[in-house]
Amino acid sequence: MTGTPEDEAAIRSLFELQGEAWKAADAERFASAFAEDADFINIRAHTLRGREEIARHLPRSSIPSIEAPQSRWANCVSAS
Repeated sequence: MTGTPEDEAAIRSLFELQGEAWKAADAERFASAFAEDADFINIRAHTLRGREEIARHLPRSSIPSIEAPQSRWANCVSAS
């Protein structure tokens, strides 16, 4: 199944939203890209269930700053 240009634009928009939210350490905005019933498995294999839990467990202090040579988010968004 192939997507439309509109599908691709919507997906890129979500990556951009999450990348910007991550850089701003904004957990609620980061989580807003997930469905209400989403499952999120973090790098330590801890599963968070639902948008609210995702936002609650990504407090401002635990989101690392992404400064160094452009982040993986930028690479995902700019990949074609």
